[in-house]
Amino acid sequence: YFLIPKQVEVAAQASRIFLDGGNNDQSEYIAGASYFFKGHKVKLQATYSLLINEAAGNDLVNHRFRTLMGFSF
Repeated sequence: YFLIPKQVEVAAQASRIFLDGGNNDQSEYIAGASYFFKGHKVKLQATYSLLINEAAGNDLVNHRFRTLMGFSF
């Protein structure tokens, strides 16, 4: 969704994997933003992810932050 048309875009995603067996599912929640300097030719993108791996009585939680500066010719 563009907050500022053709310049600032935000996005979100949620996913879940149901593995065989009990209490071992995985979840992922992502929020991201893009800033377009010159359309898709020059852009900056950033995402934050919350990753949850369920284990019997002990969830493992990880955080991931990624950035990308993209140039195309």
